[in-house]
Amino acid sequence: MIRKLRLAAGYVLVIVLALLTGACTTEPVRTVVREKATAAPQATVPALKKSERLGPGDQVDIFVWGYSDFSRRATVNFNGALPYPIIGEIPVAGKSVTQVEQEIRAGLTDYIKDPVVRVSIASLRPQKVHVLGELRIPGVYALSTPNTTLAEAVGMAGGMTVDSRQSGVVVVRSTDTQVQIHTVDFRQIARKGNTAANLVLADGDVVYVPREYLANIALEARRISDITSAILGIETATILFEGFTKALTHAPDRPGAPQTVINTR
Repeated sequence: MIRKLRLAAGYVLVIVLALLTGACTTEPVRTVVREKATAAPQATVPALKKSERLGPGDQVDIFVWGYSDFSRRATVNFNGALPYPIIGEIPVAGKSVTQVEQEIRAGLTDYIKDPVVRVSIASLRPQKVHVLGELRIPGVYALSTPNTTLAEAVGMAGGMTVDSRQSGVVVVRSTDTQVQIHTVDFRQIARKGNTAANLVLADGDVVYVPREYLANIALEARRISDITSAILGIETATILFEGFTKALTHAPDRPGAPQTVINTR
C-alpha cells in the first residue's frame, strides 16, 4: 500500500515538473500597439484668409466646375481689376476671395445655370511699406520677412538724416474700419533697445520721419495727410489732419500703442 502511494506521488511530481517546465519555455504574450497611420505631408501654397483683401499683383486660380474654358489663373492688374472672359475686368481691390467668387458666379449666370465657382490664391503680391520723410533713401520697400520691424525699415531706407526728429517718427496703419497713427520715439529703439517701441510693420504701412525743426506744424500735418491719404486710398485727408497734428506735437503715452485711432466706417 505504501509502495503504491509513493508511486502515485512520484507520478504527480513528474506531471507538476513538466507543467512548470512548459510554462517557463512558453513565450510571453506580447501586446501589439498599432500606430495611427501618418498622412503624407501636403504641399504648402500661399493662401489668404477669407477676411483679407486682394490687391494689385495677387494671382488667383478660378475654377468653374464642369467648364474648363472658364477656369483659369489670372492676376489683379495695377488698377485693382481682375481680367476675366465674357465678364470683362472685375474690380477686386480691397475685396475678399469670397466676394470675388460671388461676383464671378453672378456674372456667369447668364451663360451657365447655377455655376459652381471657387477662387483661391495662387501667389501673393509682395508686401510693401512706404518709408518717407527725413531719410537718406526714402521710397517704397518690400518687407523682407513677415516680422520686419520699424528699425529694419529705417535701415533699408539708408537711415535718418541729420535733420530728422527721432523722437517723433510716425507710423500709419489702415485697416478695414480704422486708421491708426502711432508716434514712436526712435531713440528708445536705437539707444535703449526698447522692443515695445520697435513696431512690427504690416503690408501698406506708411512710415514718416519729420524734420527736427518745423516752422509751421499745421502746414506739415496737412502735407503728411495729403500724402498718406493718397497712398492708403482714403477719400479725404481731413480725417487724418488732427491725428498728424497731435503726432507732431505730443510725445507718445505708451511705446507701441497707437496715439490716434480714426474710425473710417
